[in-house]
Amino acid sequence: MNRAVIPLLALASLALAQQKPEDVIKAQCEKAQVVAELWHGFTGGAPKAALETLVLEFNKTQGGKACVRPVPQGSYRDLSTKIKAAFAAGTPPAMAQAYENNIALYLQAQALTPIQNLGVDLSGVNLAFLNAVRFGGLVYGVPFNKSIQVLYYNKDLLKKHGLKVPTTLDALIATAKKLSQAEGGPVYYFQPDASTFAYWFFNLGGNYLKDGRLVLNSKEAVEAPRKVKIP
Repeated sequence: MNRAVIPLLALASLALAQQKPEDVIKAQCEKAQVVAELWHGFTGGAPKAALETLVLEFNKTQGGKACVRPVPQGSYRDLSTKIKAAFAAGTPPAMAQAYENNIALYLQAQALTPIQNLGVDLSGVNLAFLNAVRFGGLVYGVPFNKSIQVLYYNKDLLKKHGLKVPTTLDALIATAKKLSQAEGGPVYYFQPDASTFAYWFFNLGGNYLKDGRLVLNSKEAVEAPRKVKIP
């Protein structure tokens, strides 16, 4: 009898393991007393899989009382457009993924709740990440996923010309010019975008809002490209 039971249990476990994460989450939320939608901009791959795994594990800890249901909205741009539309309609989701530099715009819709008001423990969270979503002394988000800025350099090339690794943007530009002149042609490629600027800006304590108005030429914004240290 025991020999018959073991294969059946194994098959049941295998069937459960082969279920799609979204199907398991759907089943979890159907039984939950409270369901909170989480809008996101992951269309697939490792980011979406990681999110679903995190949600699955969280939902298991709730004992059926609460459930988070991820709802993909397309690309990041699609997500932002739909969030704005939801604010305008007065039907925002419980949670949503967002770029920190969009939060100032969302605040104008007066539809965001400060994290502190929800009793969330923010101790131990990277201060730079929190400052990026801190407005009027209140934090309106938590780190969800972060892109990392990386600078690659040719150690042998620097050594060849007796130059040090640059640690500021001014030093990077000066070093690149020296290398280009010495090598007889461009030897570097560096193209910061709006997202890169936002990292520098918020790390310096910059804020897009001042006295309730959107400000883009603040002291921090002007100084950001020259003061930020390159790790």
